[in-house]
Amino acid sequence: MRKRNLMLLLLLGAVAALACGQFVPDLMAPWGGDEEIGGVTLRQQQPRSTPTTPQSGVLAIDTLDKVVVYTPHFSRIDLVCATAPSEDDPEIILAAEAAFTGTVYEGENFSHQNIAGDHVSGGTYYQGHACADITGAFVWEKEGWRFVQHDAKVSMAGAADHQGAAFSQVLFIHRGERVHCNIAATQVFRALCKRHGQLSVVESRGKMRFFDFVLYLLAHDVDEALYLDSGKAFAHDNTGSLLRLATNCRSHATNWLVFYR
Repeated sequence: MRKRNLMLLLLLGAVAALACGQFVPDLMAPWGGDEEIGGVTLRQQQPRSTPTTPQSGVLAIDTLDKVVVYTPHFSRIDLVCATAPSEDDPEIILAAEAAFTGTVYEGENFSHQNIAGDHVSGGTYYQGHACADITGAFVWEKEGWRFVQHDAKVSMAGAADHQGAAFSQVLFIHRGERVHCNIAATQVFRALCKRHGQLSVVESRGKMRFFDFVLYLLAHDVDEALYLDSGKAFAHDNTGSLLRLATNCRSHATNWLVFYR
């Protein structure tokens, strides 16, 4: 008798809710679990969610007041040499000019000697031309990545042995401290950085003095910063749309740091 009365009360409550417009049953909604009240098991329904297109989340973009931080979630990195990476390649998350390039004359065949400093491309170690401005290097292997101030040749040889990538450049922040370098200019700057433990490409939102760029990065938790030649660079956002990064309207690069999905 008690069970029948309880069922009758529940039925009357549902009718009252329908009359007030507070309960609209969705027979196609997923079941959200069972609940037992007074010995009666009630099956709860949850509102049906709107289907959404899954996002890959391969590129995080953090826009600060003076810089933009691009953080790719990549599976591998390479230093692509000689031929610029294609903007139409869907496997590329971000590509940016990396090491400095020496003078390249029209009609001259590419040589790894055109690239400033030693580097690793496609898992092969190459010797570039000497450059007094170089103060460090970036090295990537499948096991991890690091910024190197001294003994870069040893680290690069290890990267080559493990099918990694590396290049030499101006290391101007190392372990959270400024490193003296010979750059003194006012322009749009770009750098490969370690920030909040992640590897990011940071680009100034407009022209600024290099000294101010360095101080800004230090004030915003950048522990490592390696200069990137600020010519051609592009990225693909989480929808696959092409983003062209800023440029200083000059580009005769021979090498590009490329992050792949």
